[in-house]
Amino acid sequence: MKAILDSLKSYQEVLSRIAELEKLLSRVPPEVQALESEWKNIQARISGLETQKEEQETKLKTKREALEEIVAKEQKFQKDLHEVTNNKEYHAVLKEIDTAKKKIHSIQDDIEQLSRDFKQTEGNLEECVQLEKESREKYEKAMKAYKSTMIENDKELEEKLRVQSDLADKLPAGVFKQFTRIADRRNGIGLALCLSAVCQACNVRVRQNIVDQLRKYERVITCESCKRILYFTETE
Repeated sequence: MKAILDSLKSYQEVLSRIAELEKLLSRVPPEVQALESEWKNIQARISGLETQKEEQETKLKTKREALEEIVAKEQKFQKDLHEVTNNKEYHAVLKEIDTAKKKIHSIQDDIEQLSRDFKQTEGNLEECVQLEKESREKYEKAMKAYKSTMIENDKELEEKLRVQSDLADKLPAGVFKQFTRIADRRNGIGLALCLSAVCQACNVRVRQNIVDQLRKYERVITCESCKRILYFTETE
C-alpha cells in the first residue's frame, strides 16, 4: 500500500504542475501586460499631441492670414489718409487706422502665444516619441522572453501529460477512481499529507487511532473532515 500511496503522491504532484503550466500558458504575465499598457498609453499620448499640433498649426495659419489681411487694410487706410478732402473724412480714416493697429497688436500677441504653445507641443511630442521607442523595446524584449518561456513550458506540459498517463496506468483501478472522484470535488487535490496528526489540506486534527492505522499502510484511509486520501509521514 505504501508503494501505491507513493505513486499516488507522484501523480498528485504531476497534476498540480500540469495545472500550474496550463495557467501559465493561458495568460500573459502581469508584468508583460503592464509594459504593453504603458506602451499603448504613450502611443495614445502621441496621438493626442499630434492632433493638438495640427490644431495649433491651423490656428496659427488662420491668425497669420488674418494679420496679413488687417495689415493690408491698415496700409490702405494710411494711403487713404493722404487723399481725404475734409476734416471729417480725415478723422474717420484716423479712427480706422487706430482700430486696425489695435487688431494688429492683438493678433500678433495671439500668434506669439500660439507659437510658444506650438513649440511646447513639438517638444512634448519629440519626448514622447523617444519614450514610445524605449517602451516598445522593453515590451518586445519582455514578450520575446515570455514566448521563449512558454515554449519551454509547453514542452514541459507535454512531458508531464505523458508522465500523468504512465502513472495513471500503474495505479490500481479502484484507488485511481477513488482519487479522481475526490480530486474532482476538491480543486484537483485528492491526496493530503498527514503530518503531526494533522491533515495538511484542511488543518483538522486526525484521531490517533487513524494515525496508527496510517502507519501500517494496510488500506486507503480518508480524512474525516475533507475526505481526501491521507498520506502519512512522521516528519516534514
